[in-house]
Amino acid sequence: VPANLFGNQAARTGNGYIGGYVGYRLAPNENYREYLEVQLTAPLVAGQSYDVEAYLSAPDNVAYRSDRFGFYFSTTQLNGTGNHFHLPVIPQVEHVGAITNTTGWTQIGGTFTASGGEQFLTIGNFRDFTVTNITPSGMGSVSNPYIYWEDISVSLAVVLAVDYEYVE
Repeated sequence: VPANLFGNQAARTGNGYIGGYVGYRLAPNENYREYLEVQLTAPLVAGQSYDVEAYLSAPDNVAYRSDRFGFYFSTTQLNGTGNHFHLPVIPQVEHVGAITNTTGWTQIGGTFTASGGEQFLTIGNFRDFTVTNITPSGMGSVSNPYIYWEDISVSLAVVLAVDYEYVE
């Protein structure tokens, strides 16, 4: 950071960020992806709403962009099969739309209700090539979609209750 194989990007905060392939076709039926998985500090509570967010940036040396970025919460760690895989799960929160900003960071995220007991967060592209759109960026020499991730957070959603009285 800031210079690497995929481009030149300053960290949004702190000294670093992570990156991963979000679409990589090695052969017609191989959907290679890279994921980040982390164990949460405490399991999520059933029925509780949570906000999840991250900041993404498109590397400037990548010739293609992907349009799917998801957050998947699970009770156990996820495992891929071999070196060429995508994880066939449906993320609880998903951003649909290519990230094109190469000089700054784009906030993505959303709110979901926990089933309960989720202890792991996995981020990446969970969709195969029949659903993921891969589009040319018009720049760069790295041919497979890659994205930088920064400032990933999970927090309790704030629900505002409004108490009112109708007066005629």
